[in-house]
Amino acid sequence: ISLFGSPARRIASTSPSPNFTEHISSLYITIDLTLNAIDVNLKKCIEDFRKFLSENADEIKTDEDKVIYSLKSDSARELRKFGKEVNSYVVAKRVIPQSYVISLISQYDAFLGRILKLIFLLQPDILNSSDRNLTFTQLQRFETISDARDYILEKQVENILRLNHFDQFKWMENHFKLPLTKGLDIWSKFIEITERRNLFVHTGGIVSSQYLKICEEHLILDENIHLGDELHATKKYFIEAYNIIFELGFKLAQVLWRKFLPDDLIPSRLQFEQNWVRHIGK
Repeated sequence: ISLFGSPARRIASTSPSPNFTEHISSLYITIDLTLNAIDVNLKKCIEDFRKFLSENADEIKTDEDKVIYSLKSDSARELRKFGKEVNSYVVAKRVIPQSYVISLISQYDAFLGRILKLIFLLQPDILNSSDRNLTFTQLQRFETISDARDYILEKQVENILRLNHFDQFKWMENHFKLPLTKGLDIWSKFIEITERRNLFVHTGGIVSSQYLKICEEHLILDENIHLGDELHATKKYFIEAYNIIFELGFKLAQVLWRKFLPDDLIPSRLQFEQNWVRHIGK
C-alpha cells in the first residue's frame, strides 16, 4: 500500500507558514540600526573613558602612537570595566554581521524546507520512489496512515536539508526534472555565501579545507584566501548576500510554481509563499 497514493490538500502544520521575504527583509532593514547602535554606545564609552582618565590619571609619557598614564590602584577596577565594555562593542561590530549572515541562510533553509514539503503534498508520487522504509514495529506507533505519511515526508525533507546547498539543488534537479542552476549568474556567489556561513557556525570563520575545495570547484575562490585564515562579514558583504538570497529564493519559488502549479497565476514577489500555502489549504 502506498502511503502517498492520493493527492494531499493540506499542510501538516499547526501554525501559518512564515513569510520568507518579510523575514529576510527584516534583517536587511535592521542591520544598520543594530550597527549604528553599537557605534553610538562605543563612542559614548570611549568619551566616558577619556573623561575618567582626565579625572583620575596622570599622563607620564607620550610616544608617537600611544600615551602612558599613571593611575591610582583604587581606580584599577573602573579601568578594567571600561576595557571590557570597549572590547565588547568592538567584538560585536565583528560578530553581528556574521550573525546576520547565519540568520539569512537559516531563513532560506527554512523556506526551502517548507517549499519541499508543499511539493511532496502536491506530488506524492515523488515520495513513492523514496527508499525510506518503515518496519512493522514503526508503523504500529502511528495512529493513522496519514501520521505515517507525514513522518516519512518530514524525514525526507530533513534528509535533503542535511545535504550541502549544492547537493540540495542536484537532488531537486534530478527528482523534479528541472534545470535549476543553468544560466543562474549568482550561483557561484550563493555557494560561497553558504560555505562562509558554515565557517561562521562551525569554525568561527576560520577557513577550512572544505571551504577551499567547494569554492574552487565553483570558481569563486579568492586567491588571497588560504587555509587557516579568518573570514569576516562586513555590512557590505551582508547586503550583497541578502540580494543574492532574495533573488535565488524568489526565482526558485517561481520555477517550482510553474512546474507544480502550471494552471495558477504566477504570484507577486511579496505574495508567492502565501499563495503556496493558500493553494494547499483549499
